[in-house]
Amino acid sequence: MVIGRVSVKGKIIQFRKKKLFKNGLLVNLETGECPQVDILVDGQDIVDIQPSGAFDNLETEVVNLKKNFVLPHFVNAFCDSLKAFEQTYGREFVETENRLLGQSLFKAKTYDFQSVVALNLFAKNVCAGSCIVNDIMDNGLYVGKPTTAKCLSKIEEKTDKQLDAFLEEVHKDKSKLFLDVGRTLDELGTIDKMFGKPLSHMLEDFGFLDLSPIIVGGNCLEKDELELLKQHDCNFVLTPYEDGKVGRRQTNFVSLRSKDFLVGLGSGCAFEVDFFAYMRQILLGMRSMFEAQDVVTEKEVLDLAFNQSALVLNVDNRLQVGNPASFIVVKNCASLYDDISHTLVWEKSKHDVMMTVFCGEIMQKNGEILIQNFPDCDTIRETIKLFSRRKKDDN
Repeated sequence: MVIGRVSVKGKIIQFRKKKLFKNGLLVNLETGECPQVDILVDGQDIVDIQPSGAFDNLETEVVNLKKNFVLPHFVNAFCDSLKAFEQTYGREFVETENRLLGQSLFKAKTYDFQSVVALNLFAKNVCAGSCIVNDIMDNGLYVGKPTTAKCLSKIEEKTDKQLDAFLEEVHKDKSKLFLDVGRTLDELGTIDKMFGKPLSHMLEDFGFLDLSPIIVGGNCLEKDELELLKQHDCNFVLTPYEDGKVGRRQTNFVSLRSKDFLVGLGSGCAFEVDFFAYMRQILLGMRSMFEAQDVVTEKEVLDLAFNQSALVLNVDNRLQVGNPASFIVVKNCASLYDDISHTLVWEKSKHDVMMTVFCGEIMQKNGEILIQNFPDCDTIRETIKLFSRRKKDDN
């Protein structure tokens, strides 16, 4: 599945001309101001943003946002849909690929099992407000941009020959490199014993750091290792929900921020997606770790979720004239807070994302996927469960 400006699984998305999104409260994440505006879209791009009422004489398709909040969409900087599906529903579901293929559910379509799983998780991302999804599966699929990416994980289980072969493949394919490393003290200890040096130095010696990789996790990396990674222009992706689910310590976001790393946010191996919850987990974790309320602010985690995650993947996520008309609409209601950053972080969830717009096209509205020819995910999931039960009965 490749989501770009033109297609979903090879199906062309037809973008209509001239669309007016009226009466939205455009959130300025830096100042906290929320002016009421109309956003004029021509095809895929924003052509103007003016105070509400400025375009009332234009003949356009009108979408009334009813004074709800408008924000850039989230960017899911790292996830593994197949592993997430397996860990959520069990290995037996993943092993039903041959039973699933050719069933009447998919008729003449050419979906394979991995595509079905990726589509399923993509739907969850869209409903949670993310249209750029970096989905790393076993084949290195990169969803969101027409390029490839490779992810190296369980590095402590690899031989020198396997590491050299992986690096050669990355060079050959010119892939973006993700390193899922530094997650646990056991991993770091094993690498130290195997190679006689810390993880970061081992990565440097093999040549991985020459590619300025994106580190996924890095939960247990120490100050000196971060210094070396910074010299090689590495960046990070945090997966707070996955860390919490398996009981890992959180990555020290405060330390990463102090060294000016770009830090993205991802769902990792989680099959449920809620970026508001991820932001809260980071805030609570860091405040607990440092026993200080002001060590990380709400504005900083909002910047992480909306801006830094995009920059990690080289995506311009700003909601401004000339950029793609890609944004989310978040429900506005009475709040306990006067500050918009506190309202968004502490009072919102994925269920408050009322609309997800990508390149001028409404991808979901009130939880309903509006992408043409998109398969029904609940039906897919029930079909997988059905075949899994049959497989168990056969055994």
